[in-house]
Amino acid sequence: MKIALLGDIAFFGKFSLKNNNSLFDYFKEVSLLLKSYDLVIGNLETPFVTNQKEYGYKSAYIKSDPINVDLLKYLNINLVNLANNHIYDFGGESYELTKKILEENSISYFGIEDKQIEINYESNKLAIQGYCCYSTNPMGINNQRQKGINELDYSNVQKSLLENTKKGFFNIIGFHCGQEHVNYPNFDHILLGRKLAELAPYIFYGHHPHVAQGIEKIKNSLLAYSLGNFCFDDVYTKKSEDPLIKQSKNNKESFILELTLENNK
Repeated sequence: MKIALLGDIAFFGKFSLKNNNSLFDYFKEVSLLLKSYDLVIGNLETPFVTNQKEYGYKSAYIKSDPINVDLLKYLNINLVNLANNHIYDFGGESYELTKKILEENSISYFGIEDKQIEINYESNKLAIQGYCCYSTNPMGINNQRQKGINELDYSNVQKSLLENTKKGFFNIIGFHCGQEHVNYPNFDHILLGRKLAELAPYIFYGHHPHVAQGIEKIKNSLLAYSLGNFCFDDVYTKKSEDPLIKQSKNNKESFILELTLENNK
């Protein structure tokens, strides 16, 4: 079984079909590549928004027009993480709309409402989960484990990892954490990843820093702390004509993490 993990995906600005009708050509080669995988997973940062208003108080908000779900399908992305600090930028109505659009287009999601995805494919059994760290300043954290984003809490992650392993699942766990635009993972997150690797084999699927960070193998686990930006434009605010976050050579670079599993190994 071949799996592709992608970095941060944000369909706004020049990466929105509403503003750029040449995106299918732009993504043509990577689309052909991703169609060679049995499963493609990405971190979807932008909620789908129609006329919803910004929610809470943040320095930056990002959103996507619903038409951009066509890009997810074109790129063969069939599973997305929603445990991140932007998916609730426009409140509960946009959050529900995002879920609805994904469901209508047969794109599964995880990382919210205590939801995990279980996949049986050939000789493999996968359990896929996602968690968002408070340090990323998210809105809509799911404290009751019913509605909203799954919080990164060690006891919850540990419990799920051990329960899934006992049931015969191999775990892929998305972690939305780390310091933005820094190429080295936080020491706390290194300790977190290594501590979990002592319990059971799993994949640490990291995102949020928007730049590539290191990979290490601990026992039978693979820890990829950040895959960088798959696609992300400059971020503007209403306060200035200059971008709050400008794309550079460093944050334009990303990589696809390819996994090959056979008999859950």
